[in-house]
Amino acid sequence: FMALRPPADSDEASSCNGASSSSSTSSYKQQKAEKDAEKAALLQALRVKLKAQLEIAEAAPGDKAAAADVAATAAQLRQWVDTAADKEYLLQHARVEAAAGRPAAALTALDKLLSPSDEVPAAAAPEASQLKRKLLQQLGWQHWEAYEEAWARVKFPAKLPPL
Repeated sequence: FMALRPPADSDEASSCNGASSSSSTSSYKQQKAEKDAEKAALLQALRVKLKAQLEIAEAAPGDKAAAADVAATAAQLRQWVDTAADKEYLLQHARVEAAAGRPAAALTALDKLLSPSDEVPAAAAPEASQLKRKLLQQLGWQHWEAYEEAWARVKFPAKLPPL
């Protein structure tokens, strides 16, 4: 995004040479805040783009162009954040792996997301559980799918009992 350029003024030159001043420190903090905001906006845009592409790829499972778009956008996102380790991105990572035909890798990501030791984002839990059951069925593990189905009814009841 940012091209290398020579310093334009003496304050910038002194900050590059290791000399520090209060104006250069505040300038650095301001630039850092701007770059952090740009990065957050880029990550959000990539996340939304990937979500839309995944929905298209899941609607048409044999479409090679949609699968290639998903793979390209996922690769762009992985340049900025480790989607396989960050809880915020694990559900999308699992969906990308499933769309690429790697159900075992998708299950690994879902197991990380649904692990009881950490907090699971409330909105992601039911979707992750449903995707896990679908992947277990795809692998032919009906006994595990039945277990997950029964456990999902306990974790996500259709109606809560009265208090």
